Amino acid sequence: MGDFKNKVDIKWVRRKMTEAGISSNAELGRRSGIQKRALITYILQGKRNIQEDNLIKMAKVLKVSPRELSEKIGGKLYEFIQELDGMGKDHRLVIRGTIDDRFSVVFFPDNYDYKDVQVDIKPGAGAYALQYNTENTPAAMFDGSVAVILEKREIDPPSMLLRNNVVWLSDGRVLLRRVKEGQLPDRYTLDGANVPPIYDVELLAFAPVQALLIAP
Repeated sequence: MGDFKNKVDIKWVRRKMTEAGISSNAELGRRSGIQKRALITYILQGKRNIQEDNLIKMAKVLKVSPRELSEKIGGKLYEFIQELDGMGKDHRLVIRGTIDDRFSVVFFPDNYDYKDVQVDIKPGAGAYALQYNTENTPAAMFDGSVAVILEKREIDPPSMLLRNNVVWLSDGRVLLRRVKEGQLPDRYTLDGANVPPIYDVELLAFAPVQALLIAP
């Protein structure tokens, strides 16, 4: 687990669990739909950082905002949010495509009438937006949210492992996934929220996700 320990406001978390009618970490895991239920216990003990998809699910169960929950449980995601808060507030990005409930990416054609969206962070060079289109699906919590995507680049394991990226697969698919090392050489495993992992795939390119901006 490592030697680090995040500062967790456990009294606040327990109070929110009580208000939501949740009596244990195990129940919080079950109601959050997180497969690895022990992960919530580690997060509440400050022994693990929470990933953004888990943060969103847990916040929904506790009936709080993802930002408020990240503040109370600390970790790298909250530190990242703090950094973003200090950046500019008037930036617009072109929406170049959509993300569906399976976290597949569909880019608009070149002749599409592109729209843009205001974001409250300072986007990286060449960044663009992808918008979630997940209404009336199991991923409805993401609907209308925006992922800020950085420039497409060649495969570079140190830059893409253990983080969320848009990835171009050799079979033609384009997905938004968390990338991990595969069991085979030069192959990768792709994880996503509420979707089964994809093992040992060949990737042609990737684009890092700079931020996920949750729709109000």
